[in-house]
Amino acid sequence: MLDGANSAASIAGAVVDTSRSFSMHARVRLDSANPSSSMTVMSMSGVNGASVSVGYDATTSQWKVTLTGSDSASPTVIASVLSPVPPTSESAGQAITVVYNGITGDVRLFVDGTVSAPLAEPFLSAWAGTSGLQIGRSLSGGVYGNYFDGSIDDVRVYQGALNNDEVQTLAGSLMEDSRY
Repeated sequence: MLDGANSAASIAGAVVDTSRSFSMHARVRLDSANPSSSMTVMSMSGVNGASVSVGYDATTSQWKVTLTGSDSASPTVIASVLSPVPPTSESAGQAITVVYNGITGDVRLFVDGTVSAPLAEPFLSAWAGTSGLQIGRSLSGGVYGNYFDGSIDDVRVYQGALNNDEVQTLAGSLMEDSRY
Protein backbone atom coordinates (compact mmCIF):
# COMPACT_ATOMS: atom_id res chain seq x y z
CA MET A 1 0.00 0.00 0.00
CA LEU A 2 1.44 3.34 -1.05
CA ASP A 3 0.69 6.35 1.14
CA GLY A 4 0.47 9.14 -1.46
CA ALA A 5 3.16 11.12 0.38
CA ASN A 6 6.57 9.55 -0.20
CA SER A 7 6.32 5.79 -0.67
CA ALA A 8 7.22 4.34 -4.06
CA ALA A 9 9.29 1.65 -5.72
CA SER A 10 11.80 1.87 -8.52
CA ILE A 11 14.03 -0.21 -10.73
CA ALA A 12 17.36 1.39 -11.58
CA GLY A 13 18.23 1.61 -15.25
CA ALA A 14 15.95 1.38 -18.24
CA VAL A 15 13.79 -1.73 -18.34
CA VAL A 16 12.56 -0.88 -21.85
CA ASP A 17 13.58 1.62 -24.51
CA THR A 18 10.69 4.11 -24.53
CA SER A 19 11.85 5.57 -27.84
CA ARG A 20 10.68 2.30 -29.41
CA SER A 21 7.46 0.29 -29.09
CA PHE A 22 6.65 -0.71 -25.50
CA SER A 23 3.80 -1.74 -23.21
CA MET A 24 3.30 -1.10 -19.48
CA HIS A 25 0.74 -2.84 -17.30
CA ALA A 26 -0.33 -2.80 -13.65
CA ARG A 27 -3.26 -3.60 -11.46
CA VAL A 28 -4.18 -0.62 -9.30
CA ARG A 29 -6.60 0.36 -6.58
CA LEU A 30 -7.10 3.93 -5.45
CA ASP A 31 -7.36 4.53 -1.71
CA SER A 32 -10.20 7.01 -2.34
CA ALA A 33 -12.88 6.99 -5.04
CA ASN A 34 -12.36 10.72 -5.79
CA PRO A 35 -8.77 11.75 -5.06
CA SER A 36 -8.09 15.48 -4.92
CA SER A 37 -4.59 15.30 -6.38
CA SER A 38 -3.02 13.74 -9.45
CA MET A 39 -1.10 10.51 -8.86
CA THR A 40 1.28 8.39 -10.90
CA VAL A 41 0.88 4.63 -11.21
CA MET A 42 4.17 4.18 -13.09
CA SER A 43 6.58 6.14 -15.23
CA MET A 44 9.84 5.80 -17.11
CA SER A 45 12.25 8.57 -16.15
CA GLY A 46 15.23 10.32 -17.62
CA VAL A 47 17.46 12.66 -15.59
CA ASN A 48 14.98 15.55 -15.35
CA GLY A 49 11.57 14.14 -16.18
CA ALA A 50 9.47 11.22 -17.31
CA SER A 51 9.28 10.15 -20.95
CA VAL A 52 5.99 8.39 -20.23
CA SER A 53 3.74 8.52 -17.19
CA VAL A 54 0.41 6.84 -16.46
CA GLY A 55 -1.81 7.69 -13.56
CA TYR A 56 -4.85 9.46 -12.17
CA ASP A 57 -5.46 13.02 -13.40
CA ALA A 58 -7.29 15.06 -10.74
CA THR A 59 -8.25 17.80 -13.22
CA THR A 60 -10.33 15.42 -15.34
CA SER A 61 -10.92 12.66 -12.72
CA GLN A 62 -9.73 10.11 -15.29
CA TRP A 63 -6.88 7.70 -15.90
CA LYS A 64 -4.35 9.37 -18.17
CA VAL A 65 -1.12 8.56 -20.01
CA THR A 66 1.25 11.43 -20.78
CA LEU A 67 4.25 11.46 -23.13
CA THR A 68 6.81 14.26 -23.24
CA GLY A 69 9.09 15.44 -26.03
CA SER A 70 12.42 15.61 -24.21
CA ASP A 71 14.26 15.08 -20.94
CA SER A 72 14.28 18.69 -19.78
CA ALA A 73 13.60 20.49 -16.50
CA SER A 74 10.31 21.77 -17.97
CA PRO A 75 9.26 19.05 -20.41
CA THR A 76 6.58 19.72 -22.97
CA VAL A 77 3.69 17.28 -23.01
CA ILE A 78 3.44 16.17 -26.63
CA ALA A 79 0.66 13.60 -26.28
CA SER A 80 -1.84 12.53 -23.67
CA VAL A 81 -4.63 9.98 -23.70
CA LEU A 82 -7.58 9.78 -21.31
CA SER A 83 -9.52 6.62 -20.48
CA PRO A 84 -13.30 6.53 -20.86
CA VAL A 85 -13.45 4.12 -17.89
CA PRO A 86 -13.85 5.99 -14.59
CA PRO A 87 -11.39 5.28 -11.76
CA THR A 88 -12.71 3.29 -8.84
CA SER A 89 -11.57 2.37 -5.36
CA GLU A 90 -13.31 -1.02 -5.44
CA SER A 91 -11.30 -3.78 -3.80
CA ALA A 92 -10.65 -5.71 -7.04
CA GLY A 93 -8.78 -2.72 -8.47
CA GLN A 94 -8.42 -1.97 -12.16
CA ALA A 95 -6.15 -3.38 -14.86
CA ILE A 96 -4.32 -0.50 -16.58
CA THR A 97 -2.23 -1.02 -19.72
CA VAL A 98 -0.41 1.50 -21.89
CA VAL A 99 0.63 0.44 -25.40
CA TYR A 100 2.92 2.57 -27.56
CA ASN A 101 3.65 1.60 -31.15
CA GLY A 102 6.88 3.35 -32.14
CA ILE A 103 6.37 2.67 -35.84
CA THR A 104 2.87 4.12 -36.18
CA GLY A 105 3.03 6.57 -33.26
CA ASP A 106 -0.18 5.12 -31.82
CA VAL A 107 -0.68 5.38 -28.05
CA ARG A 108 -3.50 3.50 -26.35
CA LEU A 109 -4.64 3.37 -22.75
CA PHE A 110 -6.65 0.32 -21.70
CA VAL A 111 -8.55 0.17 -18.40
CA ASP A 112 -10.07 -3.22 -17.59
CA GLY A 113 -9.69 -4.06 -21.28
CA THR A 114 -11.59 -1.00 -22.55
CA VAL A 115 -9.43 1.00 -24.95
CA SER A 116 -9.15 4.77 -25.20
CA ALA A 117 -9.79 6.74 -28.36
CA PRO A 118 -6.72 6.99 -30.61
CA LEU A 119 -4.55 10.09 -30.73
CA ALA A 120 -5.56 12.69 -33.32
CA GLU A 121 -1.94 12.82 -34.53
CA PRO A 122 0.74 10.11 -34.22
CA PHE A 123 3.31 10.53 -31.44
CA LEU A 124 6.65 10.16 -33.21
CA SER A 125 8.97 12.11 -30.89
CA ALA A 126 9.48 9.50 -28.15
CA TRP A 127 12.75 9.51 -26.22
CA ALA A 128 14.37 6.83 -24.08
CA GLY A 129 13.79 7.15 -20.35
CA THR A 130 17.13 5.81 -19.09
CA SER A 131 16.89 6.33 -15.32
CA GLY A 132 14.51 3.52 -14.59
CA LEU A 133 10.96 2.45 -13.95
CA GLN A 134 9.21 4.40 -11.19
CA ILE A 135 6.25 2.76 -9.49
CA GLY A 136 3.95 5.11 -7.61
CA ARG A 137 5.68 8.37 -8.57
CA SER A 138 7.01 10.41 -11.48
CA LEU A 139 9.93 12.75 -12.08
CA SER A 140 9.44 16.35 -13.17
CA GLY A 141 12.07 19.10 -13.04
CA GLY A 142 14.44 16.62 -11.39
CA VAL A 143 12.09 16.15 -8.41
CA TYR A 144 9.85 13.16 -7.67
CA GLY A 145 6.17 13.83 -7.06
CA ASN A 146 2.61 12.76 -7.82
CA TYR A 147 2.93 9.92 -5.32
CA PHE A 148 0.22 7.24 -5.58
CA ASP A 149 -2.24 6.72 -2.73
CA GLY A 150 -3.45 3.13 -2.95
CA SER A 151 -2.19 -0.23 -4.15
CA ILE A 152 -0.19 -1.17 -7.24
CA ASP A 153 0.37 -4.82 -8.09
CA ASP A 154 1.34 -7.09 -10.98
CA VAL A 155 3.53 -4.51 -12.73
CA ARG A 156 4.67 -5.71 -16.15
CA VAL A 157 6.72 -3.91 -18.79
CA TYR A 158 7.30 -5.25 -22.30
CA GLN A 159 9.52 -4.13 -25.15
CA GLY A 160 7.03 -4.13 -28.00
CA ALA A 161 3.41 -3.18 -28.52
CA LEU A 162 0.96 -5.73 -27.11
CA ASN A 163 -1.96 -6.45 -29.40
CA ASN A 164 -5.59 -6.12 -28.28
CA ASP A 165 -5.93 -9.86 -27.57
CA GLU A 166 -2.85 -9.82 -25.32
CA VAL A 167 -4.19 -6.81 -23.41
CA GLN A 168 -7.59 -8.48 -23.04
CA THR A 169 -5.88 -11.61 -21.70
CA LEU A 170 -4.03 -9.54 -19.08
CA ALA A 171 -7.21 -7.72 -18.05
CA GLY A 172 -9.24 -10.92 -17.97
CA SER A 173 -6.73 -12.88 -15.92
CA LEU A 174 -6.60 -10.05 -13.42
CA MET A 175 -10.36 -9.83 -13.15
CA GLU A 176 -10.66 -13.59 -12.54
CA ASP A 177 -8.19 -13.40 -9.65
CA SER A 178 -9.51 -10.43 -7.71
CA ARG A 179 -7.81 -11.22 -4.40
CA TYR A 180 -6.29 -7.78 -3.98
